[in-house]
Amino acid sequence: MICYKFSTSFTVPSLRLPLRQPHIMHYSVVLAILTGTSVLALPQQDSRAWAQCGGTGYSGLTTCPANYHCEKANDFYSQCIPGAGSASSTTSASKTSATSSSKTSALTVSSSTKMSTTTASSTTKPTSATSTSTKASATPSGSTFRYLGRVNPATKELTWPASGITFTFTGTSASVPITSITGANAIIVSVDGVVKTIDNVTGSSITTGTLSQGLHTVEIRKKSEASFGSIVIGNPTTSGTFSPVTQPKKRIEIIGDSISVGYGLDGTYPCTNTASLENAPQTYGALTAKNLSADYSIVAWSGKGIIRNYVTATGDDGQPTVPELWTRYGANDADNTYDFKTPVDIVVVNLGTNDFGFTSYDANGVAFQARPLLDMTDYTNALVKFGKAIQGKYPSAELFITSSPLIGDGYPPEDPMQKTKQQGAIKAAVAQIGARAHFVDFPSQDSSNNNIGCDYHPSALTQQRDAVILTSAIRAVTG
Repeated sequence: MICYKFSTSFTVPSLRLPLRQPHIMHYSVVLAILTGTSVLALPQQDSRAWAQCGGTGYSGLTTCPANYHCEKANDFYSQCIPGAGSASSTTSASKTSATSSSKTSALTVSSSTKMSTTTASSTTKPTSATSTSTKASATPSGSTFRYLGRVNPATKELTWPASGITFTFTGTSASVPITSITGANAIIVSVDGVVKTIDNVTGSSITTGTLSQGLHTVEIRKKSEASFGSIVIGNPTTSGTFSPVTQPKKRIEIIGDSISVGYGLDGTYPCTNTASLENAPQTYGALTAKNLSADYSIVAWSGKGIIRNYVTATGDDGQPTVPELWTRYGANDADNTYDFKTPVDIVVVNLGTNDFGFTSYDANGVAFQARPLLDMTDYTNALVKFGKAIQGKYPSAELFITSSPLIGDGYPPEDPMQKTKQQGAIKAAVAQIGARAHFVDFPSQDSSNNNIGCDYHPSALTQQRDAVILTSAIRAVTG
């Protein structure tokens, strides 16, 4: 329900929110001295649990799995939530979807870190997608797999949050080689819609285990961001045959900071953020993409801003800001290496939280002002410049600039109207950018009942709330 609409501005001050989705349970790899593998035993979860099941303009599945019902949040969004529901809230029958867990088995991770290929049992004919040019398309013509998000095909390095790979095959197993690992990395692996989590990726490959003979779809995405580490993968192999790649009909690019990364999303305050506690595939941007049946890419890095980054004792860290990082193919690649050849239909920008910061702390923990307050004219001009740069690369895309759920009015006392100032600056920027630019207002997060993640970052519930708001705003524009 959109309560107010100011031309291209959207705010949803009164909204019935879906219930909180429980975090996907995390498990460590259990070493099993069986055929030289580390076996990851994880619970099965139906992919329709907590999925969208209705809403204006929605054309996806309207059924929910057993013991779930379709609950209406607003005119644009209904969600499968636990319970039998009532006649007034249930809009579809409750039955298990076709993407049930019956086809899947234990996910396995090969234990030999030196291997660069999969085991001999993976005997099929994968089509190579290796490219020697950093300007190559992310999905080479005729490929039997597709990279998710920005993955440089020359390096095959998964760096950006939620970057990964997907493919479909007919057979009983498939495997993705791991050729090198840097730092700590957490991933999710979906086999036929059943999602499993690996909190710390090790070994030489990620395999499906033995499945029933048939058609299977695999999707692997990073949960964690580039600052923690990266994974270099090889081409997938299978015991059967690959299906041709299917290109998505709609693509969304999310550009932001720790909010868009999913920093501390799987933690509960107080906690220290780690790779395993980040969860990019459960952020507002990823959930919005799922609501819209769209593919998505996240170009985001914790602590970054549009003018200046997270405040330090010396004022700024002197590192690249997001507009510079946005020009990179992989997060660790050089500037201006991305070719922008992959079409994008919707771009979402959530930047400003770090720009607004000005307080740091000395060795004794005493707060002091480390840099001036953010100049609103500079902030507006930066949004306009970046917005026009985005439109220059994606001329047909709709651009949505959001406010920050971590900014509010009333605090800090030296700058007590930060939320109002940010709203005004974004509205002014949208007006200057002109056609295809829109403002979406994310309310300040509700931190009551400890509803916050690590370091006061948005919880899963806040991310879901903002996904509902953003989904509604995008549908109001795109239909």
